[in-house]
Amino acid sequence: MFQAALQGSLIGEPVRVEYNSDIYESYVTYKGHGSYGTATTVDLHGKVSKVPQRDKNFYRGPFYLESVIELKLPIETFKHIKDVLILNGTIEEKRVQVGILQYQIYVVM
Repeated sequence: MFQAALQGSLIGEPVRVEYNSDIYESYVTYKGHGSYGTATTVDLHGKVSKVPQRDKNFYRGPFYLESVIELKLPIETFKHIKDVLILNGTIEEKRVQVGILQYQIYVVM
């Protein structure tokens, strides 16, 4: 497990950044949070497979990625944006082949 947190203030508003990850046998999960004041936040979480194996100076093999990013803003135009990406692929020596399984963007105005 890896965890980190940073906080301070910038131009009078509190700033906070947090991150943690857990390593399992076949995948890694991650989660992060950031905020500026009380009205602006970003949250992210996901999962990455650890199937690619190191071969000399590069990795090779199949992989899988899930990623969700949510952004909340204190403006009327875009109050909430959520981005979801799920893909799988294969890494070879000088080539990456990717297949997008799901990609969605949600916007709340």
